[in-house]
Amino acid sequence: MEWLPIRYETMVIPYPASEAYEKLAACVLPPEDPKLENFDSTTSVQQLFNGIVKPTSFRISKIVKQPDNFLPLIIGKIEPTSNGSILFLKYQLFFSSLFFISFWSVITLLITIILIFVYHSYLYALLAFGFGMVHYSVAMINFSKQVTQSKLLLDSIFG
Repeated sequence: MEWLPIRYETMVIPYPASEAYEKLAACVLPPEDPKLENFDSTTSVQQLFNGIVKPTSFRISKIVKQPDNFLPLIIGKIEPTSNGSILFLKYQLFFSSLFFISFWSVITLLITIILIFVYHSYLYALLAFGFGMVHYSVAMINFSKQVTQSKLLLDSIFG
């Protein structure tokens, strides 16, 4: 299990960089697009992500029907090679989700320290630390699950 909600990956694809850009751009709904407010998954099967795609880089996330706190932001670069291109991918949590996880991890750690050193209540300190670990573990497991789903969608575009 990873300790931070960040994952790096490299994809080698057989398409030239310009074609990879075109394939990705066709599946990404830009943020300024008015269709985004009235998005209906039955009418737009091709658009799997929303975000920004530039010729050499992109910032995208999977389109979801309902909010998901552990949805990864995919930051990538497209590099041309002699036989195709390479995608350098970085999956990370959005800032608000990362802030939420960090905030509650720090709070439970502070409660644990206060209960140990000020009140000498080791059982409650263990409970507070346990709740913090469960919270962090659930967040990491859900992040990993969402990264896997996003990776499968990217594979379907370039597969």
